[in-house]
Amino acid sequence: MHTPPMPPPDNRRTKSPLLIAAGVGLLVVLGLAMMLLRGGRNFARTSEDVGGLAELASIQSQLQPLDACRIEYGARRGGRQVFGSSDSVKVFSCAESSEVVGVDVPVERRTEGVTFDMARQSRAEPWEVLVDKDRVALPALKGSLEQLAPLILEQYPPVLLRQREQREAYDRELKARKDAQQAREQGARDSYPR
Repeated sequence: MHTPPMPPPDNRRTKSPLLIAAGVGLLVVLGLAMMLLRGGRNFARTSEDVGGLAELASIQSQLQPLDACRIEYGARRGGRQVFGSSDSVKVFSCAESSEVVGVDVPVERRTEGVTFDMARQSRAEPWEVLVDKDRVALPALKGSLEQLAPLILEQYPPVLLRQREQREAYDRELKARKDAQQAREQGARDSYPR
């Protein structure tokens, strides 16, 4: 009994589900990226700079010498997600934006409902204090800043210094490893006659 030969498999059918899955995956990734980008900017769109107010001048002068160019405090909504909290203050270095220190805020110094960002381009510039004026009253903002400024001044510099020292030690160790690896490889190459 002779069976007819099987037709070659149709490669188009096996590629279709893969292409559809890749397309769906790409759409999901793009959607998530747009959600995160839109959520992160939501606070910035509704905030105004109140850093020049006389009521905040003493806080400006306290925080002026700090090696920081951004400070974030409070929970903010970005779509369905909430970013930040009143448990800690994020302080970003002027030298590198990747240098971030979380300053823990004790329960008695936390101010619920107060959200603000402070920003500047360099240590020489005054701080912009960005706040949503429709949601945060000036007395609450001022009180929060007065509570947080001493904590930031106390905790941020030593933690930043420790992070930098750790990074420098890591960089030195990494360089020593690379140098040792290169020396081993060179020794191995040189062990053979030429």
